[in-house]
Amino acid sequence: MVFMVCGCGTEQVSGPDVPEDPDIFTLHFGVTNDQDYVPFAAATIPMVTGGSGVYSYELYQDGQFLGHDPIQILRFGEIRDYEITLKVRDAETDSVRTATITVAGLQPPEGLPLKSTLYTADFSGTVPFTASLLGIASGGVPPYSYEMIVDDVTLYEDDNVPVYITEEGVHDIVFRVTDAVGTVAQSDVGVYGHEREEDPLMRINFIALPQVVEVGKQTGLVTVVYGGQAPFEFEIKVDGQVVAWEPTYMYQMNTLGELIAMVKVTDATGMSSEIGLSIFGEEPEVYVPSTTVDATVDNPEPQINEKSFFHADLHPGNIFVLEKSHSNHSKRSKKSSHQKSASYKRSKLKHDTGLQIAFLDFGIVGYIDTVLKREMADLFIALIDGDLEKTAKALIELNTARSNPNVRELETGIYHSIGEYYGLSMDQIPIAKMLNKAIDVARKNQIALPAQMVLFSKSLLTLEGSCRELDPEYNIVESAKPFVR
Repeated sequence: MVFMVCGCGTEQVSGPDVPEDPDIFTLHFGVTNDQDYVPFAAATIPMVTGGSGVYSYELYQDGQFLGHDPIQILRFGEIRDYEITLKVRDAETDSVRTATITVAGLQPPEGLPLKSTLYTADFSGTVPFTASLLGIASGGVPPYSYEMIVDDVTLYEDDNVPVYITEEGVHDIVFRVTDAVGTVAQSDVGVYGHEREEDPLMRINFIALPQVVEVGKQTGLVTVVYGGQAPFEFEIKVDGQVVAWEPTYMYQMNTLGELIAMVKVTDATGMSSEIGLSIFGEEPEVYVPSTTVDATVDNPEPQINEKSFFHADLHPGNIFVLEKSHSNHSKRSKKSSHQKSASYKRSKLKHDTGLQIAFLDFGIVGYIDTVLKREMADLFIALIDGDLEKTAKALIELNTARSNPNVRELETGIYHSIGEYYGLSMDQIPIAKMLNKAIDVARKNQIALPAQMVLFSKSLLTLEGSCRELDPEYNIVESAKPFVR
């Protein structure tokens, strides 16, 4: 069995001394979720390119050896930072690459609803085989009781178990959690057992980690090849659209419901095999302990920098101004719209600390992970500073495609598109307009930007318009600059 792990994702951290020549052995490393409320789980997704193609792996968590499998589902239960390290050795040259990524366990707020999540990397196998299952329970009222149910039969009362699959066909596995007050939550996965083939020349397996993912987050699509003759060609499709020509890919889920992911593998002899699986997008779990936040134009959308979530549709109809003493009474709210007095709201927002802002309609919510937040900050700083070279470099760093844009042409396009804003004073810079123009230039230069960044830029443009309805002199750059610095 050979794990083909030459994919790419947005959560990537390079190891030391990585050569610039793409034909030489290189390593990148990431996880499907680099921060969340504890407890949670995340899958490690490596990327190895060049070298002999034959590698050995060592995976560590906080210095403790976890095993030789580079793709594992890890559980994070403590409120702290974890260091996950992957060490890869080329079997022929004996050269070594190491990469480390930090995963943050966050303090969960009080009152989270009970949630059950079930993970497995063993979606299919030749019977008989063992499927390792990891269940995660969070929220509700601990302690919890567990049931691991296979084909409607409760086999275990635990959250981390191996299930022995002996029969062919699809097996439905349910992880059911009951908390201390009797609330029940459950999640499930399907595991497929297939018959043993007579000396197959090439067989592939395709897994999604996780198979059910919140909209705005990522799932790792991983191809495993048995047999065949290297080198291999890969084609991964989601919903009929080609998303990668690599064996491993971090797919951004932007759709609710079921999508079909397919991979086609062709070996050096021209023999090909294709397999698919279902992935599911679910509603983001957005916890809002209060529908209001302190009203201040210096921080119009604090959830961006505090929790990494952002409201992606902040037009005036989705913003209410409330008096704190009546914050729970919607009849006392004053709607931010053309029909109300903008001057009144502007005066109150600037000088009356007794007001709060309430956001409505969380139908469109985005999420920006730690790596993307840092890369976007670099782009914001470059745009605000009017630095052409750094703007081009930041866009290239954000590129999710395997394209190699011409830096000179990119810089020229940036200058012609937003050069008119260079040299303006801080209160004159239209940052949202500049960001959207920079995105257009990137597209014209074969740069594919992360979907959450594009969603954020459109949200920022809408938010800037809403803020200027309240205060025509409002400048979003002054609000954002302290956070990107």
